[in-house]
Amino acid sequence: MAKRYSGTFPDPLTPGATLPAITTWQAWNEPNLSVDLTPQWTRTASGWKAASPGIYRKLLNAFYAGVKSVRPDNLVVTAGTGPYGDLNEGDARMPPVRFWRELLCVGKGARPKARRCAKVSFDAIAHHPYPIGPPRRTARNADDAVVPDVRKITRLVGPALRAGTIRPRKSKPLWITEISWDSSPDPDGLPLAEQATYLEGALYVLYQQGADVVTWFNLRDDAPTPSYAATYQSGIFLRGASPSEDTPKPAYTAFRFPFTAYRNSGIARLWGMAPAAGVSVTVQAQRGNQWVTAATLRARGDRTFTGRLRVGPNTNLRATTGTDTSLVWRTQ
Repeated sequence: MAKRYSGTFPDPLTPGATLPAITTWQAWNEPNLSVDLTPQWTRTASGWKAASPGIYRKLLNAFYAGVKSVRPDNLVVTAGTGPYGDLNEGDARMPPVRFWRELLCVGKGARPKARRCAKVSFDAIAHHPYPIGPPRRTARNADDAVVPDVRKITRLVGPALRAGTIRPRKSKPLWITEISWDSSPDPDGLPLAEQATYLEGALYVLYQQGADVVTWFNLRDDAPTPSYAATYQSGIFLRGASPSEDTPKPAYTAFRFPFTAYRNSGIARLWGMAPAAGVSVTVQAQRGNQWVTAATLRARGDRTFTGRLRVGPNTNLRATTGTDTSLVWRTQ
């Protein structure tokens, strides 16, 4: 695959042209779930032993070596782990934090320590923190990891790097390669406006934890075959007869221009991502039927802007830049 998409492979359908180059590669999907990798556990005389981390270590190392042999500048991302595991060893799903501890050979605790084991090679670490409920609700089980819990995983990387378990020995960006909430018309989905608010909140909480990439699943809703309930209605577009006939949901604006203002002790922490870098962003508060300027901020090179604002509960805020306006955020 890496050779075919190296940027030098002839396009079989277009004489004289080459297939496009792909420089980012992800190895496998959710290896802590038995539907994707098995066995998860092996039985021993004393109980159950984790098996899938060792299997995946070999898989990832082979994948890394192959991809890098074609182009050393290719980026190899680990599989994104599923967010939930079963409570009992030997069951079908290994909790993601347990999986990473076993893969990286790092112990438990607030200050985990690494032990010697076979090395593993990758450039970025990935997870799928699908939530149940709003974006700041933590997982009930200690070794599960939803949106506000990804630090449980990333804090294992430092000890493993220091111990030389991870190669190459340099920082590993955090990639969120799947996340979403379904919305109506799924009968069990969120209302459209609430899906958008959750999306914005998730981007902020993940940004706080150092996420470099967040991939929303999906761009457009699935076709409702056999039904809305049985398919993914998680898009930022309501599905039309063709992509050109799709209708943007509020989540589209939330994804393009997210803005949040979580409030604590009377102070709202303003955060957002402007549609462009370096632009001036005006934060406005609603006063009756009018919007008045409450703060002026500058978007950084990564398009993010931050600030603080003393504001009461149930205040409507929004961010604007040029002709673009975010969704309204109501303070709690």
